[in-house]
This record gives sequence, C-alpha cells and structure tokens, in this order.
Amino acid sequence: MTSPSALQAALADAAGPPRFSEDARRLGIGIVGVGNIVRHAHLPAYAKHGFRVAGAYDVSAEALAAAQSGFDLGRVHSALGSLLDDPDVDVVDVATRPEDRVEVMQAALR
Repeated sequence: MTSPSALQAALADAAGPPRFSEDARRLGIGIVGVGNIVRHAHLPAYAKHGFRVAGAYDVSAEALAAAQSGFDLGRVHSALGSLLDDPDVDVVDVATRPEDRVEVMQAALR
C-alpha cells in the first residue's frame, strides 16, 4: 500500500506541467491537416513545450496559409506523399476529418 505522503507527492507531480525529454523535443513532427483545431491547440502546445514542427500538409492552401501566418510549419508540402517521405519527419500528427484518417494512417504506416 502506498503511504499518504507518497500518494500526495505522486498526485502533486501528476498535476504539474508535463515534462518531455530532449530526445522527444528533437523529433520532427509532420502535421497532416492544419485546420482550426491544429491552429488553436496542436501548434500552440507544440510551441509551448518546445517541440519542432518539421513539415505540414493540408488539401486546403488557405488553411496552410492561415497556419503559416502564426507558426513555423517547417516545410510546407503540396502532397501527402511528400510530407511522409520527408526525412525530417519522425512523427506524423494526423489531424484530418475522421472520415479521412484511416487512409492517411495507412499511407503513413507504409
């Protein structure tokens, strides 16, 4: 059984800000889909915690332009395959409409 002081310490630690390793921060994130949720949640969170966005792709040039106006997107790609082939992309953040995600994830896994 966990002592009350150990439990309190664990809860206090869990309530604090997340901690990420330097190795995690070095990973290049490739974002597929840069709509409102990405611009208002994903990108600000990546910036706040020091993560590196290596590239982005969206079917909408307007969405890409809106995201670029406020954030460093690394390389902006005009095709999904180009983003997935980018050697600087280590992690793929699939932020598309739900009906498009399976196809994107399958391509990323290939």
